[in-house]
Amino acid sequence: MMPSASGWEEDVQKQIGIGIQVSHDGQKVNISITEGNQPLAHAILEIPELEQLIEGLSVARSKMADPVPNEIEPSGITKAIDDPIWRTRLPKNAPNPGVLLLLRHPGLGWLSAFFPQHEAANLGQSLVQLSSAQPQ
Repeated sequence: MMPSASGWEEDVQKQIGIGIQVSHDGQKVNISITEGNQPLAHAILEIPELEQLIEGLSVARSKMADPVPNEIEPSGITKAIDDPIWRTRLPKNAPNPGVLLLLRHPGLGWLSAFFPQHEAANLGQSLVQLSSAQPQ
């Protein structure tokens, strides 16, 4: 994208490329940005810096004009974490009663969601119903 007087507009002539390589020891990642075949920038990040970038990108994504859809199409499910580690907690000092669900994503870390009591009960019922509907 190219800056303009009114903000940002697409440059359909040039493709932005993002390359990501993990170091051999697994302690750093090299992120490179190209436009067409021309390198624009690169950064070598250690784990804390990469986690900060991921969090910053997720905050930026949440503020963009086209929000993540509230519903997901069946064809939209592309990758799922197989048998993720999960935990539940009763949150301390929550303004309303409910349950905190924590899921461990191997790339994003621990993701948390607060469910009010009625939604926690609905989730539990849905999981029981779906798990009993599947063949063993």
